[in-house]
Amino acid sequence: MKSARSVRSLRSIRSTKSMVEERKAEEFTDNFDSLLVLACSKFNCPYTITVKKETKQEILITNRKEVPMVLMKVIRILVPFYKNLTKITISNCKIDMYIIYELSKILQRSTIDSVCLDGSAMPLGDFTMLLKTSNLTNLSLCRCSIDDIACELIASMLHCSAPADNLLLLNLSSNQITDVGVKYIANALRTNIRLRYLNLADNHIDDEGAGYILDVLIEFPLLYDEIMKMKTNRLKYLKLKNALYIKYLSEYCNRSMDDLSETHSTSKKKKPKTTAKRDKNKGQGWTNEESVKIRAEIMTAEMLGPYTAPFSPDTIKYNNQYYYSLGNDTLQYLNLAYNNLSYLSLKKLNKVVIYQKTLTSGNRGLTKVVMDGNNLPISCSEIDNINHILGGKIMRFSGRLSEVVRRKGKGSLRIEK
Repeated sequence: MKSARSVRSLRSIRSTKSMVEERKAEEFTDNFDSLLVLACSKFNCPYTITVKKETKQEILITNRKEVPMVLMKVIRILVPFYKNLTKITISNCKIDMYIIYELSKILQRSTIDSVCLDGSAMPLGDFTMLLKTSNLTNLSLCRCSIDDIACELIASMLHCSAPADNLLLLNLSSNQITDVGVKYIANALRTNIRLRYLNLADNHIDDEGAGYILDVLIEFPLLYDEIMKMKTNRLKYLKLKNALYIKYLSEYCNRSMDDLSETHSTSKKKKPKTTAKRDKNKGQGWTNEESVKIRAEIMTAEMLGPYTAPFSPDTIKYNNQYYYSLGNDTLQYLNLAYNNLSYLSLKKLNKVVIYQKTLTSGNRGLTKVVMDGNNLPISCSEIDNINHILGGKIMRFSGRLSEVVRRKGKGSLRIEK
């Protein structure tokens, strides 16, 4: 009796200890804000820290000449314990490659999937280290002095199978991108099947650059390298599918054979039944064989999933010995406002929306286009047609953006949760 009581008491002590540890962990998570204040004061971070309990779960650092490296390291250590964070903003600050490196580590260790660096220019504009994190879905680089060279680096991470091909939103407005940089982005959109939102407003884009983007939204011929890669990817998928099917087929066949042997051994002990019953059992054997194949096919489809390469059989066509892509129909929002576009871009846009309307269904293809601030006519048949197809979701004002308003104020770190 004493030993039983001692075991029970030991178990109760262990359970109370585990409960205390769980409560401490919850308190630690709940007191993240105060813990961050304490850590920043300990490491002498020159920040005024305020906490706002709102709907957003955001870390916001604004208007700082320099972002201390120690602050980024403190945030990197604390974010794994704070599961509600979804966004980090470092706006109108001076940053460098070390800040981008720490920011990439923060993304890898947290639930943050949205980054805003508006107004935080960086030497050479190399954000590739940040784009290598596959969990990044929203990236805003407005007013970051991005030129064509930096645009090429960003576009290189957007191709299919590249690290940032899961990106859904990309904001490159108010930068120094010309037709050369837009061509890199257009080449990435040939294979990118994830990006939904693209903002190129207030750059130096002419009709030629806009044409690069619009040309990949309609039917275009595949290049030799794209054809070879398409065939290679398709062959790999079919080989893997066949191997999985054979594997599951053999497993289900072995199971059915074991079941048949068990039923055969039990049937020997019983009295023989009529011939009609034997014929019925024969039919059951054929049904089992068919069901094994069906189960193997279902299991293979569940494990492998559908074929989602950019040039799948559903998105290409073969005509006159040439392969053609049906065009990128995943991009839904396109902002080309305040550039150097004319009536030529409007005509091409009209061609794109007509083509996508006849080819796609549902919410595929462009649903909103912003064209205000360009040299467009006030009224024409193309504008009326685009507004009719897109439900009036096109803007067409004249004039250019004269200046970008930059906020000024004391540096602060704000956490909203």
